[in-house]
Amino acid sequence: MIEKLISGNWTFEEVYNKYLIKQAIKNFERRIEWLKTDKGLLYTSPSGNEMCYLRQFLQHKMPRIPSLIALKIFDYGKMYEEKIRTVLESEYGSAQKSEEVINQVVDMGEIYIRGRADEILRFRTHKNELIFVCIEVKSQAGGVQWRKSADYKHTRQLLLYMIGYGFTVGYIIYIDRSGISESDDGGNVLGVSKTFNIEMDHEQIAISYDRARTFRDFLTNNIVPPAESRIQKERKSECKFCEFKDECDFKFQRAEEIKKKDITTWIQLTEAYPVVFHDQEDISK
Repeated sequence: MIEKLISGNWTFEEVYNKYLIKQAIKNFERRIEWLKTDKGLLYTSPSGNEMCYLRQFLQHKMPRIPSLIALKIFDYGKMYEEKIRTVLESEYGSAQKSEEVINQVVDMGEIYIRGRADEILRFRTHKNELIFVCIEVKSQAGGVQWRKSADYKHTRQLLLYMIGYGFTVGYIIYIDRSGISESDDGGNVLGVSKTFNIEMDHEQIAISYDRARTFRDFLTNNIVPPAESRIQKERKSECKFCEFKDECDFKFQRAEEIKKKDITTWIQLTEAYPVVFHDQEDISK
């Protein structure tokens, strides 16, 4: 790589890609070790808990490194988080990345919800009351200015952090990673960010806990769950960068279409882990 830099054949993209892959391998190795533990087997995170059931299942059964484009999207999100932290610190002087990991135990220790929020904002009111605010940062490719509300999956994710930390105030900030848009008729610059206040909602938290229990049942009974993102129209965009897209395609397609796919990985999965398909239709046989 140094020789390329000296010769003039160097590109930042090449170095950046190599960096992302190296970091992904380190994270992957740590995840493998975590999954070997009892808690690792039965844990989920606030973000993972809202993930498609089938994707969660396969991440436990056959974990793999995400695609390069997925790694880049995630890394861009971290860059935005750092910028938001800098901006908040300039105004409030107390923004910080959460170092505390929440651990919630559902059903007497049979499943763990574990994770760390993006940002924790701490400040004192004019009454000298110490207030903590939990902030989640999400990036999307365009359309931020048209968003009317926070995504329900993101809302439930933030709520799990809020109840885990014991906070009552939370915000979701959406960042448009496609860049700054033209001004509207009023002279306002569009497409940079949009913020939504999230209030404590115990009904939504109960839904999150039910999801955690449901996934626990799929995992412990070795039953392949439904591919929610494939079935629910509003979630289909999640399939685009899923690392298990080929396996999911195999499960859902038929006859001649299936033959066009590389089904080796899915066959190995069903041989290594005897499973029953949630829809009672095991097409791998």
